[in-house]
Amino acid sequence: MPEVRRVGIFCQPEYILLNQIFGFQLAFEAMGIEVVTGYSFLNGGHMARFIDEFKPDFILEINRSRNQIPNFDDKIFHISWVWDHTAHDVDIVNGFGGSDLNYCFIDAKRLGYDDKVGRWDILLPAVDPLVFFPMGLDPRWDVTAIAHLCWPLTDADLNATIKFPGFTTTLREVIAEVEGGGLGYWNADMRVLKEILLRFIRRRNPVYRPDAGLMGLVGLFSNRVLRLERVSLMHAVLRATQNVAVFGTGYWRVEPKLSPHWGGVVTRYSDKNAINNMSSLVFHNGFGMHERVLEAMAAGRPVLVSRTPFDDAPGGLNQYFEPGRDFVLYDVETVEDVVRETLRDRERLRRIGENARARTVAEHTWRQRAEKILRDFHDR
Repeated sequence: MPEVRRVGIFCQPEYILLNQIFGFQLAFEAMGIEVVTGYSFLNGGHMARFIDEFKPDFILEINRSRNQIPNFDDKIFHISWVWDHTAHDVDIVNGFGGSDLNYCFIDAKRLGYDDKVGRWDILLPAVDPLVFFPMGLDPRWDVTAIAHLCWPLTDADLNATIKFPGFTTTLREVIAEVEGGGLGYWNADMRVLKEILLRFIRRRNPVYRPDAGLMGLVGLFSNRVLRLERVSLMHAVLRATQNVAVFGTGYWRVEPKLSPHWGGVVTRYSDKNAINNMSSLVFHNGFGMHERVLEAMAAGRPVLVSRTPFDDAPGGLNQYFEPGRDFVLYDVETVEDVVRETLRDRERLRRIGENARARTVAEHTWRQRAEKILRDFHDR
């Protein structure tokens, strides 16, 4: 088996993606592999020069496939790790392909990717247990949340004209269509979202062919409209307890009920670990195997996670952790009751946190993710 000596890793400068880059860099370097990381994408000429000088055994890129590198035809082994369907207002799905190995943290078809473009596998986020760990602190807050909260849609946003070939509509009309389809952030599936939007458009233009306008709507819903679900969920948490702290960018700091609980923007790992350690419950909404979930678990604190239709699917939370034993499960309609009931039993909270910490350290470290990539590379 040939030894891997050098690796190049690239992504766009998104905060959550940089966390993944740092995790892999430390893991590979601990294994004696030299790593060069970049926080923007190289064009084909620059990538070719980098390969010629550094001579990596493979390139790993987050949210870009080989075919999406402009003017590039070098024979380097290319690995794509998909996190999104759009980034920096670019449709990542369009033109995707050509990589020797493709990873996604969920079934890639849920994000709109074609499973026929090459080899796909699940690759999950991970955590460094030396960075996220129990600090022996008594909880200061009953519930904390660290996340981005999207800004609400104004009347101007809702009434703005959206142009498609042959007709115009408004965002208000489109939102009513999506809500009628029962889609929320907790059950978001980009395939379903695209189908709902396509039906809406083709009722007005039967010969419409998907274009950038459709992907723009998909991105708007997944990145902003659907995530506003977090406002009502946190309002429900506040009905259960006022001892709440929220951290992150966006609307938290001015939302009338939540702004008194806003603690600021958190970027340092050490601050995130301290916040987790001072929390009785850590709130999460969305994809279960998220880095924030694993970080809280590694700190030995129980995580409050929303039920989704995908929990038992590949990459789903139930594939790796047991509800009630390793985390606290809630439904979007019952979060208030779940929080109130869970906070009554402090001994149960302690047990859940300890169970989650043990399983996270045993199975979900960056070293293990790096080892999986190396195994898959050698098994190509």
